Formats: sequence, C-alpha cells, structure tokens
Amino acid sequence: MKSIVRVVTAGLLLASAWNVAPALAQPEPYLRVTESDDGSTMRLDVASRMFEPIDGIGPRIVLVGAAHVGDSVFYRRLQYLLDAQDVVLFEGVGLGDPTEGLPVVGRAERADRTERRARLLVAAIVGHRARTGRYPADLDELYAGMELGTAEMVRPLMQDADAHPFEYELLFDAGDAPTSFVVRAGNREFDRADLARPSGEPLDSMAGDEGIQRGLARALGVEFQLDAVDYSQNNWVNCDVTLEELERLLAEAGLAGEGDNFLAMMSGSGLMGALQGTVLGLISSSPTMREMVKMVMIDVLGQAEQFMSDMPGPMGDLMDVLLHERNDVVEARLHEIVDDAGEFGSVGVFYGAAHLPGIEDALVQRMGYRPVATHWITAMGVDLNRVGASPAQARQIRQMIRRTMEQEFSRMRDAAPPAREPAQTTPRQRSKRAA
Repeated sequence: MKSIVRVVTAGLLLASAWNVAPALAQPEPYLRVTESDDGSTMRLDVASRMFEPIDGIGPRIVLVGAAHVGDSVFYRRLQYLLDAQDVVLFEGVGLGDPTEGLPVVGRAERADRTERRARLLVAAIVGHRARTGRYPADLDELYAGMELGTAEMVRPLMQDADAHPFEYELLFDAGDAPTSFVVRAGNREFDRADLARPSGEPLDSMAGDEGIQRGLARALGVEFQLDAVDYSQNNWVNCDVTLEELERLLAEAGLAGEGDNFLAMMSGSGLMGALQGTVLGLISSSPTMREMVKMVMIDVLGQAEQFMSDMPGPMGDLMDVLLHERNDVVEARLHEIVDDAGEFGSVGVFYGAAHLPGIEDALVQRMGYRPVATHWITAMGVDLNRVGASPAQARQIRQMIRRTMEQEFSRMRDAAPPAREPAQTTPRQRSKRAA
C-alpha cells in the first residue's frame, strides 16, 4: 500500500507542479477548493480574471487559468470564453511556432470574430435555460442571472466585430412558452446548432501519447487539456519558449540534467512511468478508488502552495526557471499587442494558474492595468455519495498522502547538493541572495 501511495503522490505532484506557483504576492487566488461540511463532496474552481487599462486606452486582457486535467464541461466553457477573445496567447513548449505573427484582421477574420462572440452568447443562453428551466426574456435577464464577475466579463463581448450589439429573439411554435431562440448579427443568424461545430486535432506535447497527465486523466475519468481544447482557431497564437530555448535556459541555470529528468517523468518513460501506469490501471478499474484519488488530487492542488513555496534543491530551481522565464515571454507579447492598439479589443492569456499571479503583477505594476472582474469555473468535482464511499476513509487517505508528501520533501531537502554557481542564476536564487 505504501508503494502505491508514493507512486500516486509523485504523479499528483507532477500534475500540480504546472498549476501551482511558489509563494507570490497575489491579491486574489486563481484556484479555490470548496468542501462540504461532512467531507463527502469537494470541487476545484479555476479563475479567469479580466483587466482593463486605467487610462482607458488599450485592449481588455483576460487571464484564463488552465487546469491540465478536468471535466469535459470545464473545457467546453473555457473554449467559448477564449474563442470569443480577439486573440488568445496560449502556453505550450513545442506546441506551435511562438514567432508566428498575430492574426491579420481582414474581412474573413472579422466575420470569424463575430461568429465566435455569438457562440459565447448562445452558450450563455443555453446555460441559463439549463439552470432555470426557461430561456431569458431578454439579455438583461441573462446578465442578471449570472454571477457579477461573469456578467462583467461577458457583457463587453456581446457585439459583433463592428461593435453592433447582438439582437436576441425568442421563437414560439404554439402556446405562450418559447421553444427556441435566435441571435442576429446583421443578416447572420446563430442558434444552439452553432455550438456543435467540429474541433481541431488534439495537440501533441512533451507529455507524449502516454504521459503521466494524460494517463492520470484517463484513470480518473476526466479529460486531458490537450485532448479537450481546440487550439486550431486562427486567433490562437502560441506564446511560449521553444524546446531549444528551454534547454538553453536550463543549461544556463546549471539545470540541464534536472530538466531531462523532469521531461522524462512527464513523458511517462523510465521506471517511474512504468510503475505509474500499473497504479493508474488499478485506479481506473475501481469507481471508489477513482473518486478517492480525485478528491486527493483536488486536496493536493489546494495545499500545493504550502508544499511548493520552498521546494528544495534542483527541482525547486527548475520550477523557478519554468515559471519566470516563460512569464517574460508573455509579458513581451502583451506589450507588443498593447503598443499596436486598435486591431485587438480583447486578449485572452491561457496559461497554467502558476503563471497568472506573475503575469497579473506585470499588468498591474508595469503596464497600467487594473483587475475589474473574476469569473470562476469548476474544473472537477467529487461526490463520494455516488460510489458509497466513506468520507472518514477518504480523510484517512488524504492525511496519508499529505504525510507522504511531507516525507518526500524532507528527503529532497536532505539529499539536496550544496548550492552551485551556475552561469546564470535563477530568479529564485537572485531573490534569496538579495534577501
């Protein structure tokens, strides 16, 4: 049992490492965990936060938190929100060409922009009916039924590419209750059929076909981000380092070997990958075990800042490079877009939640932006009542995992080599020296 716990713990740490940042000053979190009083239900919510320029000049910028495994509904809702932005900057080492230019805003792109925004409105109307049992009488009722932050984020997008507000009309077959609706933009009409459009091909990544995160998602009965999200839209632009740049950055920080080890674990190769595959197979075969591990994963994400804030040794320095150096790439691209004002009225940044506090800091401290709205989406949830599992048993397993994590960190601290003097210090090393 202890060996299984250690293998699962390693997988959960890897899955959460991309999502949870070392301790950074942040006014509001990008992850939150909600648990019922009796411990039988739990959910993980991920934030999207909208920023506007204080002087009113420049595009709205929406930071959208990524969770690399989650429910299909979570990714569908993220897709509608992201697609509705004029341009989306997304993370992904090796997932496209980061030197590619921004989309050319011609007639075709403006028509696509209108369609993407209309699709978001249609999805919001369908969601309102799912929650309330009826279509909203008008758009004011639609906004009133949303959480405040959600309404503030969606409302600016409820117009076509030429800034003409969408028209919303209820349709009646017979009787007093509407049976359908239509959204109009000029001579174009959109309805719920427009939500069922084909998706692009899933992207490959350093995770590989049988990477740990993809395998974990399959075992837990949820989706892996790269399989669930359509990155093929013309307004989606890769904004990350290349594999060659990542290798160079790690080498300059004296971490080349650690980077190779980390990528090998992510791809599911080596002994750890083989053990992980066996354990994940056991999890997927048991509904009770699957719900238990999902709860543990949510718990790890909720507690990870405590564990990750001072990760010892080379792994901590590796995470620091992966975080800060890639944030610099995003900030530079945002400056490019803001300086070229006029083409883009809204920008989405789709990155792991680890990165967003640092990107938010750049927006607020160096780019003259302020946060105006936060929209929460549930990434995954657990209900032990569905499988007849005991909350007390789940609590014991969560405590065991937490103790194992603490022991692993203690072991890593004891095994950490003396500090090296790399060719280029990492941001964390620089901050420690300054202190």
